[in-house]
Amino acid sequence: MVVLFCILSRHCRVVQTLLEYSDREQQRRLSWLLCQPGTLVTLAGDKHGTYVAQAMLPHMATQSDCLLKLVSALLGNSARLGSTQSGSYFMQRLLGLLS
Repeated sequence: MVVLFCILSRHCRVVQTLLEYSDREQQRRLSWLLCQPGTLVTLAGDKHGTYVAQAMLPHMATQSDCLLKLVSALLGNSARLGSTQSGSYFMQRLLGLLS
């Protein structure tokens, strides 16, 4: 699944449009897929994937189980993500949403 999201993230507008026009259940399922630790960290640190990860944040923030997985995934990876431009943009967006 990580590979699929990374491939799709190269066409981030397609994924963002999918999120925008899908129903709540589809958004919830996509959010759950992104909540997987390997997927999230890979996308957030990728220069194209970060746009997909950022677009998913508002959908993930409404689901407590996804939010818990998101925070858990970042625990051991925040320094690595913060050291890249794409990762730091993702972290800024996440902090803005949580504050």
